[in-house]
Amino acid sequence: MDKTEYARIIGLDLRVTGNTYPVKDQLKAMGCVWGSRDKCWFAPSPETREKAMALLGTQPLLNSPPPPDLGPVDVAAECARHGRVPLPGSGPVPFRRASRKGEPSQVGESFWGKHKGKRQRFLILSEDRPRYLSRDYLEDMDMFDTRPGWYRGVEAVAVEPTPQEVDADPRGPRQTAMREAREKPWRDALALVREMSRLEPKKEGTLPDEARGPGAVSIAIHSRAPGSTASMDEGSVHASGDKAWYHHRGHYDDYRATLIEVACPGTAARVRDVAAALAAAGPDRGTTIDGRVYSADVRGVPFLPPKVPDPGAVQSRSPEGPARPDAGASR
Repeated sequence: MDKTEYARIIGLDLRVTGNTYPVKDQLKAMGCVWGSRDKCWFAPSPETREKAMALLGTQPLLNSPPPPDLGPVDVAAECARHGRVPLPGSGPVPFRRASRKGEPSQVGESFWGKHKGKRQRFLILSEDRPRYLSRDYLEDMDMFDTRPGWYRGVEAVAVEPTPQEVDADPRGPRQTAMREAREKPWRDALALVREMSRLEPKKEGTLPDEARGPGAVSIAIHSRAPGSTASMDEGSVHASGDKAWYHHRGHYDDYRATLIEVACPGTAARVRDVAAALAAAGPDRGTTIDGRVYSADVRGVPFLPPKVPDPGAVQSRSPEGPARPDAGASR
């Protein structure tokens, strides 16, 4: 049998499967050909395949039997086995979960998910084998909001969340209130900088010495995209006495510095209050608001709480060692 005929019988799916080793000589006498690539015998015609399969007996197409049909899943029993209570009228829902550390994807684990526009707590009842989704596959399937990695298909059912899960929910009321309280000093500082940037009159120039002298308070805010090291200057506000200033050094395409001076005691007091709240929140750590990472440089706030040194941290020491109280005294 030549390659053309071999290709033709492969296209017709004339495979002879099963326990063919005891009857291999009879299959060869019928005209069947062994396919080394597919690891099975091929019959030259449908009639020959029927005779070969009759010779083998009633053999399935695959060497392994199909999985048994266990019937519908008893949702109440499965949830009770894991100590959970299903929601009334809820049934198994398919999900695709990431097989990463910290991502629930095993049977018995629960996660927050959305089904039919409603966010609920789901308990995983069954799982599939992990599958790697490459970047090319995600682009072909227009799955641009999914990053490459290992994923597994699971079936989950909506259950009643526990009080601990409600408190730990990132979108729950408790976590939302904590996040809003954490972001409030930053949002107040951003609102102050943006309000002062729209005031008039604007002029070019640098900050006066009065805005940098003793008793002056300043807030300089920078922002960057997540994962990027290039930061952008959002502007700075300064206060000294009854005066307040807004200063912007200019972007890379506009090097002209913008300076706005406000002779208003209320504005200067607001700058001091916002600077104190932002300094207490820890501006050196920064925070993410509306998809951007903000950091601030607060100076001139004399009423900050003293920083308590960490006993486990390694204290830096100068080469000469700590200064003695009587270092300047004469012997």
